[in-house]
Amino acid sequence: MNWQHCYKFPEHSLGNSNINCLTSLKLHYVGVTQDILEYLLSNCPHIESVCISASPCLLGLKILPTSLKLKYLEIVHCHHLKFLEIFAINLTSLTYSGPQIELCLKNVPNLAALSFGGYYAENIIQDKNFRRLSISLSQIAKLGLDLAALMYSCFSRFPRFKNLEQLELLVNTTDCWSLLSCTSLLRACPILYRFSIQMEWLDEPCKIRKIEEKSIKLKCLKVVELRWFRGSTTDVEFATFLFMNAPYLEKIKVDTRNPYCVGTPFEVMDNEKVIAKECATQLAISLSPRAELEVL
Repeated sequence: MNWQHCYKFPEHSLGNSNINCLTSLKLHYVGVTQDILEYLLSNCPHIESVCISASPCLLGLKILPTSLKLKYLEIVHCHHLKFLEIFAINLTSLTYSGPQIELCLKNVPNLAALSFGGYYAENIIQDKNFRRLSISLSQIAKLGLDLAALMYSCFSRFPRFKNLEQLELLVNTTDCWSLLSCTSLLRACPILYRFSIQMEWLDEPCKIRKIEEKSIKLKCLKVVELRWFRGSTTDVEFATFLFMNAPYLEKIKVDTRNPYCVGTPFEVMDNEKVIAKECATQLAISLSPRAELEVL
């Protein structure tokens, strides 16, 4: 994307006397530079939420301690971004998806929710000690990883997320891959309460990857959500593993729909979805009979 395919931020609006009343800023497909964004953040003391998506000319961003009320920050699909420096004492949630950048987090004691995607997420999971995050992992309660940029998500050992309660994953898979590599991340979350995974199905030919199944006890796991469940060998294996190792499950949600077709004319109920629903129901009833079950 370049300047010709997006709306250019009107710099003359910066002189508007009411701009300092802003509490939320959302810019999608808007060409906005570092200087303009930093001016807005410095002159809008009440701003709490900032979302910048697909800006082709954003090369960097420094958020200074003057942004006292900033709580939510989302920077996604800004493919020319090089660095992001954040000094925000009240920031609670950070979402970043895009290329590998220099991410500096300082004085963010209230940051509890992180979400990463794109090639930056790839570097996160391949960095065994999460050294790229300059914060204490013990303060993170919610983590999201969008790994669609990876052909195959190879999880290694992870540091301990001792206070992580919610984990959301989006991973590529095929009928001949195993999702059990995800269990190394589950093992690192001793008080995990809610786990959600969305499968992105690939049709490309691949070699079978065998992963040795290791039993773990997810004693705190109460809610599981499986999205784009097809009833194949791969997702049945993973669902079985979850249900057998989470003895206190209270709610299971299985969605057999293609998430990109929901609410469109392409959302149809075919024989494949009927079989997937029956498979999910039988698995949940046999392995977690006490849990509330929702199958879509």
